[in-house]
Amino acid sequence: MYEVIVGYIVGSIAAVILFRHVVREHIVKATLDMLINEEYVRAYQDDDGITQLYTWRESVDLDVWEQLEGIIEEMGSEKKINDLMDEMEKEIEDDQDDTP
Repeated sequence: MYEVIVGYIVGSIAAVILFRHVVREHIVKATLDMLINEEYVRAYQDDDGITQLYTWRESVDLDVWEQLEGIIEEMGSEKKINDLMDEMEKEIEDDQDDTP
């Protein structure tokens, strides 16, 4: 009789531990997938095939963000941005080697 009770208790404890592990793994995987889909966290595979995660805020320094905000405020209008893009495209076209 005691063997049945001990078996039931040990089985229940094992089931709870396994259930907690599976649920935690599922929650973490679902959360990371959601963050990647929302593009808050980015992922890439390094040379060893390991998936590396980083947030987009980590990839750019705070000083660079401040400079970028200043540039955007300085540009002001969309026309100015389009003019700048056209100018950059012309520079790229001019840099191409035309020699036969």
